[in-house]
Amino acid sequence: MMKRLIAPLAMGALLATSVVADDSLKAEIEALKAQMAELKKAQESINVSALQKQLTEVKAHTAGDNIKWSVDFRTAYDIVEHKLGSGMAMTPTPNGSFVNYGMAPATAETKKNSIWTNKLILGMAAQPVDNLVFKGALGFYKAFGQSSIGNYSMFQDFDWYGTQKPQGDAAIRLREAYFLYFGEMGDVHYTASFGRRPSVDGFMTNLREDNAYPASPVGHNINMEFDGASFKFDLEKVTGLPGFYAKICLGRGFSDTVGSYSWDFSSGYGADYGNPDMDLAGLLMQLYDNGQYKVMANYFQGWNMMGMKMQVANFGAPI
Repeated sequence: MMKRLIAPLAMGALLATSVVADDSLKAEIEALKAQMAELKKAQESINVSALQKQLTEVKAHTAGDNIKWSVDFRTAYDIVEHKLGSGMAMTPTPNGSFVNYGMAPATAETKKNSIWTNKLILGMAAQPVDNLVFKGALGFYKAFGQSSIGNYSMFQDFDWYGTQKPQGDAAIRLREAYFLYFGEMGDVHYTASFGRRPSVDGFMTNLREDNAYPASPVGHNINMEFDGASFKFDLEKVTGLPGFYAKICLGRGFSDTVGSYSWDFSSGYGADYGNPDMDLAGLLMQLYDNGQYKVMANYFQGWNMMGMKMQVANFGAPI
């Protein structure tokens, strides 16, 4: 009789416990539902577009604070051969402490020369804000071993090819340093730029140097480093011609005359006597560029171009 009584009591206790557990589980589920609703409401209140914009601005600012570098390094072995025909040539003749120059017969001959070189161009780029870009390049060009180029030779210190000829030292020289400002005038996009120009290895010449992106001028007309300014106007939308643009270029290719050209050049910067600064102005146009065919043209004019007079002792008159 006792066993029969215990069994129903145990069954009743089990049912009561199950009911209590179900109520507790339901309460927990309701609490979780409430929390999920609150999280969903909070998520909906977040401005995702604003956060994306802030993240983009942070990325752009971080990228603009850094200079991006590129490297172009080349080791080359060049052989130069030239032939001299027979005839008359100016020949130096010692005369005591002087050297006389006169015309004398010259025989035909062939000369060869070879040179090993290392050439390094370090490119630089930075964009601190959306419409302003800085670009630059440092150059190193050195012959293997000791160079025989003497700094006392005429024209060795020309500023405009400091990174284009092998030097007698291992110095890194400034090749380019300029900024580009971008703007719009209706359908015309324009850029304004000041600094040391990207004027080496221009259109066509860049193919010889195996550079994918040509510099500003047509390389067969201008291929020298100089300081100046440019103003470019993209006229493709206005004219309907693919790639059409016009660029006004201004430059000063010669500034510090002291000791740069000849033995007796001693004019200071900006002096108008003796050796005035050489200035250049030009118009560069890309007439057509559809990605396969490209046509370019340029017109330029220089003022106060360099010249030199030599006194010939034999005749006593300049030539």
